[in-house]
Amino acid sequence: MTEKITDQKLEELRLEYVEGIEDADGVRSYPTVDALCKSHNVSRATLYRKSVSQNWQQQRNQWQAVFNSERNRLRAEKFAKQGERLDSKALFIAQGVLSSLGRKVRTTLEAEENEIQELILSLTEMKDLTEAGLKAQKMGKLALGEAAEITKVTTDEHIPASLSRIIEELDELAASKSQGANVTIQ
Repeated sequence: MTEKITDQKLEELRLEYVEGIEDADGVRSYPTVDALCKSHNVSRATLYRKSVSQNWQQQRNQWQAVFNSERNRLRAEKFAKQGERLDSKALFIAQGVLSSLGRKVRTTLEAEENEIQELILSLTEMKDLTEAGLKAQKMGKLALGEAAEITKVTTDEHIPASLSRIIEELDELAASKSQGANVTIQ
């Protein structure tokens, strides 16, 4: 014999149906009306009729949309905080590298003025320092959200019309020659 569905029992069943059940591993499952009837020993016909009249499925859909939206918001917030920490570390590293490079260049310039050969950097070492400085600057700018480089895009708008016509004619000529020889140009 099945249990009587009281208002309190009905609300408990509705919450399990609408919000689902989370297991110990944090995995949420959404039981069917039949599964609820079996697990709570209640009448299927009664529970089905009440779930339809109270729009449980619509409530579940709305709850899942809100739940997923909140979960996505929290995930985005977490990633934004991690990105902020990463950017701070990258900026700190870039500033440190640039400071160190500045000290090395200053030491080299002073050594040249005082003619202390062992402290003067070679051209190769200076080139390496310059490249390291540029990379540190790019890293710092990326950390601050600035574009590191502007890439140049070429378009056909700067090609003269006469050149475009000649290319088209050459393409047509090649196509007509290939048709005569039963060869396809790809």
